[in-house]
Amino acid sequence: MSVTSQMERIVNQLIQSHFEIEEDIDQIIWIRNGDEREIRLIEVNRATFPTESVEAFCFAPSSDVPIPVRVADVTPQEWERVRNRQIPLPRGWTLERAKVFQRPG
Repeated sequence: MSVTSQMERIVNQLIQSHFEIEEDIDQIIWIRNGDEREIRLIEVNRATFPTESVEAFCFAPSSDVPIPVRVADVTPQEWERVRNRQIPLPRGWTLERAKVFQRPG
């Protein structure tokens, strides 16, 4: 299995589990940067506290996810402001190759 397909499999499993765990997440955006050293996700969460910024928390590698994962929660309104470039992304993050996942069903 190639590194890219292995990464996609891990990301898909991670996203599915986040949708199952947190019912207030409407979308999850995978920030694909061509760097396979970490997974970067933005979760559009109706229940999160608005901060007017994109602050990513880092989770260490585990047996299920063997690379670091950075996750940032934003409100739906903040996500619109991120998309309109009114709220900046963390350094090195870009929406250029981002993949958006909608809540299933």
